[in-house]
Amino acid sequence: MSLSMKGLTQQALADLSGVKQPFIARLEKGDTDPQITSLLKILKPLDYTLAIVPDSQAGVENGHI
Repeated sequence: MSLSMKGLTQQALADLSGVKQPFIARLEKGDTDPQITSLLKILKPLDYTLAIVPDSQAGVENGHI
């Protein structure tokens, strides 16, 4: 999902999330590995959340069911 689909610029998202615009630019380019807290700040104004779910194949691959 792109920011333009939400009608936001990087600066608008920065203002809404409290994260600096250059960080958002680096994130979009894939030039940074963000901390979870930074992701949560960015996701909130986009109406998204972060969920950690079990990998359904992990147990099978490791011999556990």
